[in-house]
Amino acid sequence: MMTMKWLSWSRMILRFALDMANDLTDYFPSLRRFGSRIGLSICRAILLTLCAGLCYAACLCPDHCIGAEKEMKPALEVSSSSGEGKLMVCGHPTREYEIFKNLLRTDVKESATQFNISEFDVIDCNSGKFLVTYGARDQCWVESKNHELTITRMTRLPRWHGDWADFTYAERKIRWSSQKWTTGDERLVFNIPKMSQTHVSSLLKDFEEATKAGSSQSLCANEGEFAGLLMIAALNGSRTARDDFQRFKGLCNLNGMIGETYNKFARTLDEVSKGSVSKSNRRKTGMGI
Repeated sequence: MMTMKWLSWSRMILRFALDMANDLTDYFPSLRRFGSRIGLSICRAILLTLCAGLCYAACLCPDHCIGAEKEMKPALEVSSSSGEGKLMVCGHPTREYEIFKNLLRTDVKESATQFNISEFDVIDCNSGKFLVTYGARDQCWVESKNHELTITRMTRLPRWHGDWADFTYAERKIRWSSQKWTTGDERLVFNIPKMSQTHVSSLLKDFEEATKAGSSQSLCANEGEFAGLLMIAALNGSRTARDDFQRFKGLCNLNGMIGETYNKFARTLDEVSKGSVSKSNRRKTGMGI
């Protein structure tokens, strides 16, 4: 509520500043020597700069944010090209996370306009509307560029036994259009990790040996690593691996973390096979991929 009051006062100040700028050439005739239009533009620029602090100070995180405290300064603010709209990202950037380290993206550096973050809300500053929410398991890379916000969701997958990596999975853009912020659907940008036929055959053999041993210790260890590898083998075209992935849930106790991980792999297999992301990452979600 306090934010909305500040916005109202800021708009009043902005309108007053523009009206005053229109009259300044009457009070300072010397501006006409340089051309009234030039003088008026200079005055407007000065006044808009002076009132910008008040206008934008109103953009603070509201109550009920998933990863930010009330009236906390946003992690990121994005303005429309016209200056009419503004949105904020409310949450705490996780700067220690080594983003894109396995994607050869050494050119990408964190800055004030692009960084890694999880558990955050994107909110329209003017209306206070929550546009989209990402949960604690949603590791994302956010970037403000050309007056739009791009959110790239990551996923962590095993490439082989003991070798896990981070991959870009889905992308969403939020743009200013028709006097409002438009939240696009997530678009799948996942490139399936390659697994050679030799590795697929070796994996299937290891899986069969683990099941025949009658012990789930090796099969269900390491955060469901076996299930993740079977999923990748299935995405590489192995029908046997797809069948074994379904068998996995009957061989392991899927309570707790391993159950969450298996469900994540199952969603990934389903979405990548269909070529689209399910429309589930709106306000009430929080399950990571």
